[in-house]
Amino acid sequence: MSLYRIDNIDLPTPDSELSYEEEDTQENAYRDGNWYLHKTTIRWGLRSRTLKWASLTDSEMNLIRTLAKPGTKEYFKFSYWEDTGGIVDINEVYSGNLKRTLEKVVDGVGYWKDVSLSFVER
Repeated sequence: MSLYRIDNIDLPTPDSELSYEEEDTQENAYRDGNWYLHKTTIRWGLRSRTLKWASLTDSEMNLIRTLAKPGTKEYFKFSYWEDTGGIVDINEVYSGNLKRTLEKVVDGVGYWKDVSLSFVER
């Protein structure tokens, strides 16, 4: 099994993980005259991961785009290995901007470089 999956389909193994974040979401946050922070936390531990591939072929690029940008549904299941000792499934994830640069075309096959994509928990 790959370290990362979308809807139970393995993604190509990324060359690096650009970032992993667990964010707390607040509303009504402000600092008072003494610079004490006052906030209302509405969600804890919102997870996001940004993956990077140094080089992908057309078929690998198409697989990622088809799974992460399905066009027919807004959210999908994203699975990854976690330090808690196993696979974590996030059932509702959306993807951010798919960044890539066409590096070259050889014998009718495109090679893409500096590919990155973020996966954000709903």
